[in-house]
Amino acid sequence: MVHRARLRHREPIECPIGMTNPRMACSSDPTIRTLSTPLSPLPGESLRGFVARSCSANWLPNSWGLLRHLGLRNRNVVNISESPHIDLAALASATGAQESEVRSRFYPELALSHGEFFGVPLSRQRIDYRRRRFAPGKLASDAWHLAVWELRDLPFCLASWEMLQDTCPCPFEEPTQQRWTRTLTRVDECDRCGEPLARLTSHVIPHGEREGLGLLRDMLAPALGEVRDLSALPTQIRAVCIGRIFETIIQLSQIARGHLIPGLPPEFAYGVTRLRAGCIALRDWPNGFHSEWIDPSATESAVGARKHAYLALGTKVDTSLVELKLQLKEKRERRRRGLSTAGKPGDRTSSRRAIRTKEQKENRRLREAATRASNAEAKALLPIGLRPASELARLDPDTLLAAREAGLLTHRERQHGKRTLPAFDRHEVLILAEGWKNRISASSLAFEFGISLFGVEQLAAMGALPPDAPHLQNEGPHFTRASVDKLIGKLVELARESIDEGITLADALRHTHLRPKSWGPAIALLLGNKIPFALGQTKPFRMDRLIINRNDTAKLGTLTFERSDFPEKVFCQTMVQRDVCECFNLLEKDGQHLLFLSHLGKMPRLYDRDAVEAFRSKALHTYEIARLTDSQPQKVRRRLEQAQAVPLAWKFYDRRSIGEIFAI
Repeated sequence: MVHRARLRHREPIECPIGMTNPRMACSSDPTIRTLSTPLSPLPGESLRGFVARSCSANWLPNSWGLLRHLGLRNRNVVNISESPHIDLAALASATGAQESEVRSRFYPELALSHGEFFGVPLSRQRIDYRRRRFAPGKLASDAWHLAVWELRDLPFCLASWEMLQDTCPCPFEEPTQQRWTRTLTRVDECDRCGEPLARLTSHVIPHGEREGLGLLRDMLAPALGEVRDLSALPTQIRAVCIGRIFETIIQLSQIARGHLIPGLPPEFAYGVTRLRAGCIALRDWPNGFHSEWIDPSATESAVGARKHAYLALGTKVDTSLVELKLQLKEKRERRRRGLSTAGKPGDRTSSRRAIRTKEQKENRRLREAATRASNAEAKALLPIGLRPASELARLDPDTLLAAREAGLLTHRERQHGKRTLPAFDRHEVLILAEGWKNRISASSLAFEFGISLFGVEQLAAMGALPPDAPHLQNEGPHFTRASVDKLIGKLVELARESIDEGITLADALRHTHLRPKSWGPAIALLLGNKIPFALGQTKPFRMDRLIINRNDTAKLGTLTFERSDFPEKVFCQTMVQRDVCECFNLLEKDGQHLLFLSHLGKMPRLYDRDAVEAFRSKALHTYEIARLTDSQPQKVRRRLEQAQAVPLAWKFYDRRSIGEIFAI
């Protein structure tokens, strides 16, 4: 049940707005009513946070219930801190706050879509009025929303050095980005599930990584209810408009090189280190602009523009940010008007063109051609975006991003406006594409060698066949044709012409292994020349058809391979039907009888590896019983019928009962 707010009369004053809600309406004798629980803004609190806190304290389910009477135009856009349509006096009266406290938290409008944030001129785009960002640790001690959390370019809290977040995981629902419209919960609670936001993990910038960032806190101290301190700035620029200094810091951070910070997630660390580079450059003005902190992927034009703005802080000290942008706008318009009149008959430009000689024209053509060639070479060295890299490599974007995270590609970034996007080196992308196109998967190699996928994984884990082709961390091993041919060549070189009393390696393992076959250790014995062998056939090469002497099969019976001995390796979690048949010592045609095992798909049919091996550990097939007892399968079946043994599944019997019946 939603409780409506109760209202009470205050001293009659002239009502500047027409209220239509019965609970907020003015009577015939004009009055302004206030919420039954009046509140006052807290130190550093934003106006949006104060209104949300007032609505929550008075059980208003949404801020629209109050703000629609005070001039808000759109119920889903709570821009009360910026909108000129909001009646601040009526807002102060309705919430029971001092009008001066409300007006001090309002961002007055300036020219060119700029506003004033606690005395700092800023672009409206730098203030986030939609998301309700928060610092969990700060909310745990002070349960109100700070105004500095609304600055879009600051990824951390200036008061607690925590990284700002905007999403609640909502345990029983989908993750929810916090907004300003729903106010039935408090500002320190999720506006959807109602859980405290202070419960979320807090990521704090380490003390050693805060150098220079304190400059931002000193500049924006009034937003925290403190006194502004500019002593950290050089004396030459202390009188410069704070908006210009803040704008320059943000612009410098856009070309700065980011890096990781121990203990801080990468998505936070890069933004913090870039912002810190901009602050240190301002602190060291005019000698702080150098190539050590500039990202190599930043374009020459971007670096040049920011260097000009950086050095220009020493000129026109009395010019504010908005005035400077107005001057730049007028200058661009004059230049545009000048270019629009160029080339008309009678002007100076056209006369110069008319008297150019043929030689001059040819020289100009050659210069322009050389410039175009130089620009093309320079462009080829610049990083490219995700879509061009995907088209160049002919790989989907998700694969490129995964390869970048796995370290197969250098971690580069580029700036697109205010957004930081992934970037790629052309040469690296082409190399990756070539290796990706020609790589051989473990499953393909298993079919080529005639062994199981697990056997190929064993060879890779033991180092007999290095997985030298590019692959992702969760993909399992992949191989180049060169490494595969090298292994085949070594086996061919060690092979003998013939073997007496020969048996194929597949049959030898089938006779001695009542478990997944140890192909890796067996091939390692052959490569170590510890077991003589011959090639079963010359072409194509197959490992399962290698011939060894029957007397050497006993050496294979002691071989084992445990995945736990290779914890850093990735092994496939599924098995194709051919590998399951090999595991159970069955022929491939008998795979149709294995459908009692859990599986997915049809072509191919995939079985869960752990389920197969678990069943394998407790079951024996009649063929294997015959091998263990050295008898004919028919005799085994008759013996089982006499003992009234019940199969677990098709021709599979429990190992313990088989041990009692046959004394094995």
